[in-house]
Amino acid sequence: MLTSTLRSQGFDTRDIRTLRQRGDLVQLRRGAYARGLPAERTVDEAHRDLIRATLPQLREEAVVSHVSAAVLHGLPVWSKALDRVHVTRNRSGGGKRRTLVQVHASPLGEDDVTSLGGIPVTSLARTVLDLCRTLPSSRRSPQVIMRCDSDC
Repeated sequence: MLTSTLRSQGFDTRDIRTLRQRGDLVQLRRGAYARGLPAERTVDEAHRDLIRATLPQLREEAVVSHVSAAVLHGLPVWSKALDRVHVTRNRSGGGKRRTLVQVHASPLGEDDVTSLGGIPVTSLARTVLDLCRTLPSSRRSPQVIMRCDSDC
């Protein structure tokens, strides 16, 4: 839930603070909250939550990509690579690195984008190629390396 959604439901800043202090709301990132999260989550689960919290705050053309797409596809990834949500915009330049978001700029064809649970995400093949191009070889999981060796 975004802060704007909570405010439209009648919650003010004090209400939101109280809900957070009681544990009824968990802040996923600035301006985005969740209810009822389990106390213990895996790194992948936490990253999925961060993706869902981040997407409403991005422009519509952003497509989840790279390690974030790998998590959504269920590929094994190096957990330290999950410090920010990776998205790709269909353009030739203008990538940006922010605290919680890495924006990549790259042309995306029709076959490069799919939807998983209503989330626009790079296809499995494109995700593997993005990982092969961007992750240092020491951070690639054996499964991704195998896929890259046979598909790249």
